[in-house]
Amino acid sequence: MKKRNFINIILLCTLLFCSLHNVTVAYAEDGWPKSPDINAASAIIMEVESGAILYEKNSHDQHYPASITKIMTTLLALEKCTLSDTVHFSKDSVYNVEGTQVGITPDEELPLEECLYGIMLASGNEVAYAVAEHTGGNLDNFIKMMNTRASELGCTNTHFNNPHGLPDENHYTSAYDMALISRQAYLNETFRNISSTKYHVIPPTNLYGEERAIANHHKLLTNSSVHYDYCTGGKTGYTNAARYNLVTFAEKDGMKLICVIMKDEESAFQYADTTNLFNYCFDNFHKVDINNSGLGTNLASSGLFPLENTVFTDNTTSISFDDNAYIIVPNSIDQSAITTSVNHSENNTTYIQYAYNEHSLGKLPVKYETLTSKPMATTASDEKQGKEFVKINVRIILYAAIGIITAALIILVILKLITNNHYSSTLKFTRQRRAWKERRK
Repeated sequence: MKKRNFINIILLCTLLFCSLHNVTVAYAEDGWPKSPDINAASAIIMEVESGAILYEKNSHDQHYPASITKIMTTLLALEKCTLSDTVHFSKDSVYNVEGTQVGITPDEELPLEECLYGIMLASGNEVAYAVAEHTGGNLDNFIKMMNTRASELGCTNTHFNNPHGLPDENHYTSAYDMALISRQAYLNETFRNISSTKYHVIPPTNLYGEERAIANHHKLLTNSSVHYDYCTGGKTGYTNAARYNLVTFAEKDGMKLICVIMKDEESAFQYADTTNLFNYCFDNFHKVDINNSGLGTNLASSGLFPLENTVFTDNTTSISFDDNAYIIVPNSIDQSAITTSVNHSENNTTYIQYAYNEHSLGKLPVKYETLTSKPMATTASDEKQGKEFVKINVRIILYAAIGIITAALIILVILKLITNNHYSSTLKFTRQRRAWKERRK
C-alpha cells in the first residue's frame, strides 16, 4: 500500500510539474520521429533549400517578435540598396528609439555595410531606424515595404509597424512567417556572411574618430558554455512583452536548417530548445537526391506522380529537376509512402510538393519540355495563331479564284480567235464561190 501511494505521489508531482511548465508531450506518428519537448510557446524548424518543415509547435500563432524583426530590415536593405551607400543618421533615428544602441550620434554617416553589422550583431535600434529611413526614403514608406515584402513571401500572420521590434500592439508575426523571412534572407550570401560574424569593428566616422567594437549577441555562435558547433548565425530578440525570441541557422551533412523560437520564458530555455531541435533534426532526417533516388525520374510509371492534374495530362511529358534538387526525409520511413502533388505559383512556375502524411518534405520547381494536350484556356498566342490561319486560308481561296478567272479568260480569248478565223475562212469561201458563179453567167 505504501509503495502504491508513493508511486501515486510521484505521478501527481510529474503532472503538476508538466502543467506548471506547459510541457507538451509529443508522440511519433506513423513512423515520424518523436520530437523533443520544448519550453517555447511557438517554434519551427525549416530546411532552407527545400522548404521542408521538420518540426513545428503552434507555428502560426501570433507573437511580438522583438529584435528578430531586424532580419526583415536587413533583407530589405540588401535587396534595395548597395553596400557602399552612405547612411545619414537623423535626430529621429537617434532620439526616437530606446533600448539597445550602438552609440551613433545625429548627423553621423556610416556605409550601409557597417550599419548592417550594427543591426545584426549589436542589435542597434538607432541603426535599424536610420537604415529604414535610407532604404524607404522615410520611416512610413519603409514600414509599407516591410509588409509588402512579407506578403510576397507568403506571410499571413505578420504585420510590421517599425524596423527594430520595440513593443507595439500592431507589430507581430508568427514562427512560421519568421522562418519564411529568414529563409529568404539566408539565401543572400552577404546576409550569411554578416550573420555568421562573431566580432566586428566599425571604423571611425565623420564625427567619431575612434573604432567601435561590436560582438554578436547570439550565444550559440559565440558563447563557449552553450556553443553549438553547427551554428552559422542568427538573431536574438527580447522585450518584456515578447519574452525571448531566437532565430538560428545551422548546417550539417548538407542540410541547412532554420530554427525559430518564440516566447520562451527564460534566456537559457531558448538556447536549450534550439539545440535540442537541431539535434533532433540532424539525427533523424537526411537528404534524398531527387535525380538519383527514383523519386524524380519516371514519376508517372512509379506511381509517385499524379496524372490527374491540370498541368501534365499525359505520361509522355518530359519532366526533370535541377541537378542538385533534393528533399528531406525521415530516416525511419519507407520512401514508397511519400506522396506528391502538383501546383502552380504566381510566377507561373510548376512545383512538385512532396509529403509524408501531413508533413511537408519540401517542394521543388520542375522543368517540363512538352505538353501533349493544349490547355483549356485560350492564350493570346493561340488567338494570334488562329487569326494567322484564317488569313492564310483566305489568301489561298483568293489566289485560286484569280487563277480560275484567268484561265477562263484565256480560254475565251482562244475560242474567240478560233471563231474569228473560222468566220474569215467562211466569208472568203463565200466570196470566191459568188465570183465563180458570176463568171459562169
